[in-house]
Parts: sequence; C-alpha cells; structure tokens
Amino acid sequence: LFVRGDRSIIVSSATIAGNPTTLRPKGEINIGTVTTPLNATYPQVVGNPYASAISFNNVLVNGINPGTTAGSSFYIWDPKHVSGTNSVGGFVTCTSLGGGVYSVTANASGYINGSYDGTIESSMAFMVPASTGNIVFNENCKLNTNSTVGIASRPIERNPLNSMDFFTSNLYNINGGNSKLIDGVNVVGNNSFDNAVNEKDAPKYTGLNAIDNLAILRENKKLAIELRKKLKQNDTIFYALGALPQGDYQFKLMGKNLPNNLVGIFIDQFTGLKTVFTPNDTTIIHFSITSNTASAATDRCFVVFKKATQINYLTASLLNNKGNISWQTDNEINIVAQTLQRSTDGGNTFTTIYQIPSTQNKYQVTNYHYVDDALQPGKYIYRLQITTNAQALFYSNTVDINLNEQAAAIAVYPNPIINNTIQLHVNKIPAGNYTVNVYNSLGSKVFTKNMNQLHISSTYIILPSTLQHAGTYTVQIKSKTGYTQYTQFFVQ
Repeated sequence: LFVRGDRSIIVSSATIAGNPTTLRPKGEINIGTVTTPLNATYPQVVGNPYASAISFNNVLVNGINPGTTAGSSFYIWDPKHVSGTNSVGGFVTCTSLGGGVYSVTANASGYINGSYDGTIESSMAFMVPASTGNIVFNENCKLNTNSTVGIASRPIERNPLNSMDFFTSNLYNINGGNSKLIDGVNVVGNNSFDNAVNEKDAPKYTGLNAIDNLAILRENKKLAIELRKKLKQNDTIFYALGALPQGDYQFKLMGKNLPNNLVGIFIDQFTGLKTVFTPNDTTIIHFSITSNTASAATDRCFVVFKKATQINYLTASLLNNKGNISWQTDNEINIVAQTLQRSTDGGNTFTTIYQIPSTQNKYQVTNYHYVDDALQPGKYIYRLQITTNAQALFYSNTVDINLNEQAAAIAVYPNPIINNTIQLHVNKIPAGNYTVNVYNSLGSKVFTKNMNQLHISSTYIILPSTLQHAGTYTVQIKSKTGYTQYTQFFVQ
C-alpha cells in the first residue's frame, strides 16, 4: 500500500515524501478464531485479522505451530528495501527456527536474523507459500504491544538460539562508491534439520514483480533460507545469481556460531579467484558483470568450507632410543600455533615439549619433524594441539612409542617419505653385503639395489625413480647368508 496523499505524488523511490493522510479502517472487528484457507497453486496473501498486533508463533499452519516447530515460512514486505521495482521495497523471507525466533533474509528495517520474534503488526499482511489446508488465528495470537512505524519497525532483539549456526550472504550493487542492498540469503545449521530440501526450507519468492537477484541452489531448487545440518568440512553453498545488469557488485558474507576450526573459500569461477575467509567474521568480496556473458553465469560463485588446519598424518617411531615424530599439514589458515604434547601416564595428562608458530599456509603441504631425545624406558604418547586465531583448541590423533620394546631391525623415516627419498634406518643387523628390494602393493618389484658393507646401526639414503604412485610399499633387505628383514612405507 503506497500512501501518497494525492495523485500529484509520484512514488519513484523509498524516500519520496507523501502529503499528510489519515487512514480509517472500516469493517467488523474480529474476535475469536479466524480461519483462512490456503491456496495450493499460488502463494496466499494473508492479513492480520485482528485490530492488535499478533505473534506468528501462536498461529496454526495446517495444524503446525511455528513457535515450536522449525520450517514454517512466510514473506513480508519491507518498504525500506531498495531492490524492488523503482526502489520502493522488497520481500523479506522469514522461516521459523522452532524456538520462537526466525531466520530472516536481507532487509533494511532492522529485522535481525535469528532474533526476529514473528510479530505481525496491526493491519499488516504477509504471504505464505502455496499449500493446501488452512491457517488458523486465535485469541492467543494477540499481543498487547504495537508499533506506529509498521512493518519497518525494529522489533526487540531476543537472544539467538546458541544451538544453531547462521551464515548470511547479502548482495549489493556498487554505484559511484555507494553500496545498495539488492538481495540476500541465509543458511541456518542445526543437526535436527535435514540436508535434503524439504518443506522446512523457504523457496525464493519471485512473484509480484519481486526481483530474483540471489538464491541458494540446492537440488535444482532456488531457496531464500535453507535449514540444514550444521556446516562442516566440505559442505558447499551454491549460489544462483539472477539476471544482473552490467556493473559492479559485492557479496557481504557474515557468519555466527560456526565452528572455529572451519574456514570458508569463496570461489569465483569466472575470474578463477579463491578468497579464503573466517566464517564468523564479516567478509566483503567484489565482482563485476561485464559484456562477457560468462561473467553473468547464474552458477558463477559458490562457497566451500574447509578445516582451518588439515593434519594429513602424525607418526612416531623409535630410532636409536630417540622418539622421531613427523607430521604433515595441508593448510594452516587462521592458526596461531602448533604444539607437540607428550604423555607418560597412558594419555591421562599431556605436557608441551615443542611449539612452533603457524606458517599461515593456505592449502600448501608443510612437513614437520621433531626428535625427542630425553627418553627413559617407558611408553610415550604424542599428540598435536592446534590453537586458532580465536584461541580455540583442537587436537590430532595420538601416536605412541615404547622404549621397553626392542627397536625394529629396519625402519623408514620419515614415513610417509618426502621428495621420493627413502631414508632407511638399520639397527643392530649383521654387517655384510645386502640387496635392497622395493615392492608395490601388488607385490611387483619396482626397485632393487646392492648395498655393500651395511654397518650395524646406520642410515642410508635411497633415491628410487619409480615410486610415482601413491600407496603402500614394502622394503626388503636380504644378505647373501639369507638374513632378511622387511618394513613398510607410504607414498602420498
């Protein structure tokens, strides 16, 4: 409803002032239960049937109460949202989260994602998705508070649901250095939700001249709000861009309550650029639509989540009564430090024996090595403690060595091998001439070499040229007298 005062006022933007106007509602004041049939084919416009403000938390949508059940959606009009026709407003999608609060898409009226309480003001209308059945209002829906600002009022913020995580993607048009919000989508994570698209996900509304600038694409469906399980490593948000005209744009990415050991990677398939960001911070990413049609591809952008530090392996072996610990990381984004810890009481308590600052490598393999040479007879357990920028801690798997056990006759260290180089450690074997054979996992010999005068305890460097494939390999040493030993190593 555009209140101009008279026809001389042309509504061409959200800030055009109208002439003073008095509106007087007419008709019967409803009391008691009011039932409105829904439309199975088209979204249904539903008006607040009472003279007071109401709470959507107390209505019944086909017998379901949105205040206690997640997944009920409705659409409200935000007159301050400048993405619509002639910049006079736009639709905001609201989806219940089951705790009396709602996820809401981008808006300019102060509705807070995860805190909006579902208040529908007096004389305010909303739309619900196409559905069979009814929506039922009753006296319990009525509120004894109201706002004179109307739909653009700013509801009181409630505490967000701490059991849920939120990831918001807002899209802005940039013109002359000024940014204008044109659309937005939300992902809400809770492990009670389902990753498959279902009735709890809010479809993108595109009717009544609404402009579809941005949506989440899931299972070939466009969504405004997706309720899914909590975001974790390798989860991906696929965006569907609308028919954006040529110009400059930016994404504003904002997260809340996401795991501290996750990072997001925004991937622009047109430019090939990958932007790594911290999900719980606010990140701005610029892009442009040009005369190149590929720049306007609907699937141009997506976000994938990865672990902030990926530990590929942690190994420990005993050589010459020393603990040799090796590990490899795949990335160290948003990591402050790595701490090697040791336990001597079976893993009940750990103490720090080595700490190094993070390299901050972004998806580069980095190898580490530490020699623990202050060992007495006993069993030792090792683990890595990772400290994030947010001072959160998480841990690797544990590995152990036992100084009470007899050291192996031969061993490869580090293992997995690095740069195709086998460092073969021999321990207290009979001196003499040996043949060294390397076999792949199929049992085929891929390398052989004669080594004369192996000493009792030594390290030998072997540089085979045939270990081109990742997998498990076996080293065999065999003397002319028949003395034979085996050990395994890995190639990544």
